[in-house]
Amino acid sequence: MLKIAVALFVTTLYVSVDAGHHFSGRGYQKPSRQQGNIAEELSKRGFSTLVDLVTKAGLADTLSNQGPFTVFAPTNEAFKALDPNLVNYLVSNTDELKNVLLYHVVPASVPSSSLSNDQVANSVQGVPLRINLRSRPSGVTVNGVDVIKADIRASNGIIHAVDKVLLAPQSDIVGALAGDDRFSTLVAAVTAAGLADTLRAGPFTVFAPTNDAFAKLPAGTVDSLLNNIPALTEVLLRHVVPSTLYSRALLGNRYNTAGGDMLSVSQNFGRVTVTTRENTANVIEADKTVTNGVVHAIDATKVQVGWEPGPTINVPNWAQYLLRPVMCIAFRRFTLVYNAARLEGASLQTRQLRHPVVASVCISRSVNMLKIAVVLFVTTLYVSVDAGHYSSGRGYQKPSRQQGNIAEELSKRGFSTLVDLVTKAGLADTLSNQGPFTVFAPTDEAFKALDPNLVNYLVSNTDELKNVLLYHVVLASVPSSSLSNDQVANSVQGVPLRINLRSRPSGVTVNGVDVIKADIRASNGIIHAVDKVLLAPQSDIVGALVGDDRFSTLVAAVTAAGLADTLRAGPFTVFAPTNDAFAKLPAGTVDSLLNDIPALTEVLLRHVVPSTLYSRALLGNRYTTAGGDMLSVSQNFGRVTVTTRENTANVIEADKTVTNGVVHAINAVI
Repeated sequence: MLKIAVALFVTTLYVSVDAGHHFSGRGYQKPSRQQGNIAEELSKRGFSTLVDLVTKAGLADTLSNQGPFTVFAPTNEAFKALDPNLVNYLVSNTDELKNVLLYHVVPASVPSSSLSNDQVANSVQGVPLRINLRSRPSGVTVNGVDVIKADIRASNGIIHAVDKVLLAPQSDIVGALAGDDRFSTLVAAVTAAGLADTLRAGPFTVFAPTNDAFAKLPAGTVDSLLNNIPALTEVLLRHVVPSTLYSRALLGNRYNTAGGDMLSVSQNFGRVTVTTRENTANVIEADKTVTNGVVHAIDATKVQVGWEPGPTINVPNWAQYLLRPVMCIAFRRFTLVYNAARLEGASLQTRQLRHPVVASVCISRSVNMLKIAVVLFVTTLYVSVDAGHYSSGRGYQKPSRQQGNIAEELSKRGFSTLVDLVTKAGLADTLSNQGPFTVFAPTDEAFKALDPNLVNYLVSNTDELKNVLLYHVVLASVPSSSLSNDQVANSVQGVPLRINLRSRPSGVTVNGVDVIKADIRASNGIIHAVDKVLLAPQSDIVGALVGDDRFSTLVAAVTAAGLADTLRAGPFTVFAPTNDAFAKLPAGTVDSLLNDIPALTEVLLRHVVPSTLYSRALLGNRYTTAGGDMLSVSQNFGRVTVTTRENTANVIEADKTVTNGVVHAINAVI
């Protein structure tokens, strides 16, 4: 146990450095003997709902006897404010409950005096938390949520009370904007300016003008900006601040935008206003937390007041009527070129798809079609050059006139539950008139297999429903012939999907879920039927192992060997020995390995394959591990077994999808 304690200490040190700051405990007060552990202090201080849920999730022992930890503890009132359907789902699903709770925990003791602005700390769950400080009024926020009482000391860490439950964001800035119909004009402009990749970095605060905000501009302004990319870029960057600024921190301050302008925030007649030298806008919806910052919706754009668009070409209505379908066809041809160029080679693995929602301009009467044609031509040329080669849509079959759009084909093919949910989420028009898209479409049976509490929660919360649905959509028409093994494609939601091919039996999986019918053609894309609903993974390999008490010995060993950072990369398949597996080793083996780091590293890397291998693809194959050993997988008496030159183990739980691969639990150290 002494060795394990040392390993846990090293874990703490590692995570602190990994978060971008060394939490050395500056300002930390040594706990007095009267202070209980974290679980006891939470009970003593009245966090009864949190304590009940921690106990139900099987984390009470962890918070009592391990650490040090920092816990951002939601009050009882914070839990009462949650959607009851979400609460019911979490209570009935301990894995998801554990994910939510571990998102509130940092594996280090971090007093408020050690916090700094725009600080990122990895939660035990694996998804980062973003800390911000504000001066007026002074305070600390985590993911924009107020810390209402800081520095509650415990014998094994520290507690900061927060007034909301923290839920991990599901999308980045681009994904959040793309998933909200109110921002379709902004997304089209971002795409035309080539800023989508920029806005996937960060951290950024985006003051996002709605479609109504763009509609207030003088006639022809949007068209002229689309014809003048430098001017468009200047306007867009005026809405971006390279920092994370939540509403409570904004008032009375001035900030430099990404375009070099000054932006100030004030409050007038109860409204928060954002002002640049060009214009003033009201914040109409604040604090949309995303994985790389925060988004505030505003009711005006920062185009210079009095700015007049350049000369335009007046196209008669009859000509616009004729040109509109031509431009839509041209756009679809552009996206086919774009898709094929992106999918050849390793391009989808290494580069992100820009959001081609300029398609929406094909059906907008307010857009000068001739100008959009120029934008589409330039964009097509750019994509061809950017991908490194010109591709004409290898593997794509031109849809017949009889094929309907994606929404119509889903209805025709019997995906009634999916269609109903798409309609409820307000996405039916998108899947009917925009694109091209690839939809991984769950069957009705797949939805029936979901936890009813989760279904109730999604049906009552359209934002979360939209997130789940958009996780099934890729912004390109991708036939099965264009898919490759370990391919990564960004979903519209912003979280990547991982594609894998298998040979025995042959097939395609997405996040380990079988594609049971591929290449259902539609006029605006393609549909692949899947037999499960895809839910975005909530943690990486390290987070998944740390969050499961069965793997505490493995986590201690990984940390002692200095492999935690390695296992945050990937993609990897980890065959994870449980604590019981380590207990089967001869007495003293674990202690000896912890004293011999090279030998420990060799053992651990024997359990890691540098690829994503789901159970359906494993049988009858041999793989090279990260340590250079050979590993084979077979099936004996109905059990999947994993064998190396050292040992054989049974897979006791398969296919735990994580953000950087997959984990299979095994019952022996190999």
